[in-house]
Amino acid sequence: MEGGGQMSHSLRKLLPTLVTFTSLVCAFAAMVMQVHDELTAAGICILVGYVLDALDGEMARRLGVASAFGLQLDSLVDVATFGVAPSVLVYQHMRQLAVLPVVTWVVCAGYLIGGVFRLARFNLLPAKRSRSASVGLPISTSGA
Repeated sequence: MEGGGQMSHSLRKLLPTLVTFTSLVCAFAAMVMQVHDELTAAGICILVGYVLDALDGEMARRLGVASAFGLQLDSLVDVATFGVAPSVLVYQHMRQLAVLPVVTWVVCAGYLIGGVFRLARFNLLPAKRSRSASVGLPISTSGA
């Protein structure tokens, strides 16, 4: 049955994307939790996003559906999950500790800008080099 094989390929392409989007939902949930001062729950959401981020690319490669689109999508979601959500989490925590507001802003914005810059650089590396040679600290380490 010809249509069955095509449906199977479509499903294989969809699975890693669903995992990536679930990581994005975790980032959103983390930010919502932070609005309600549920910082521990927010941290757990970021950790779940970290696990999902480790799975999506590997899943795409094993299913034979890795693509440039998937890499870009993953990077955009990484900005939310490991850039914005942790920056806001640290901001909320530093605010509770009554750290000087300008210091809080510089620390949180600096982390976010550095993470986005590194992701942009990583995405411009040739595919073989980006896999074998790591430049700087990956933004996803904030989830660990």
